[in-house]
Amino acid sequence: MIKKGTVEFCVGLFLLIGAICAGVLFFKVGGVDDVNLSRGYYTITTEFNNVGTLKEKSKIIMSGVTVGRVSKIEFKKDSFTAKVTMIIDQRIDNLPIDTEARIVTAGLLGDKYIGLVGGYDSSGYLKEGSSIPIENTESALLLEDLVGKFLAGKASGS
Repeated sequence: MIKKGTVEFCVGLFLLIGAICAGVLFFKVGGVDDVNLSRGYYTITTEFNNVGTLKEKSKIIMSGVTVGRVSKIEFKKDSFTAKVTMIIDQRIDNLPIDTEARIVTAGLLGDKYIGLVGGYDSSGYLKEGSSIPIENTESALLLEDLVGKFLAGKASGS
């Protein structure tokens, strides 16, 4: 026969292990430990015509590696664009001034993030306060827009 105290101890231990696993999962899924910006970072900005569902704290990825985070998204009422402020790991200090920024979707319906594609202009590099021109950006591709265009094409017979 099992003692009552032993059962309670086992249940408590099981709950503690479950809570620890849930905490680890929270940090892994949330991407909290993906990029360590405590070493230092610099801030750059860009503008997009449409950011879709991009959020603050979204990843900045280059060549499949997380190199930063989105720190702020704001609407610019003079140009009707979205200004995105990004913090980039200071170790990535050689981004050419013609670097491109694209809003990319992880999977078919996944989260949005910014993908950076390095340019070829070696005359200068992005640094604190630099801005990627809107001509070097690609806005979010929205599934609703694609479906609407497809249905409009079918309705017109083309």
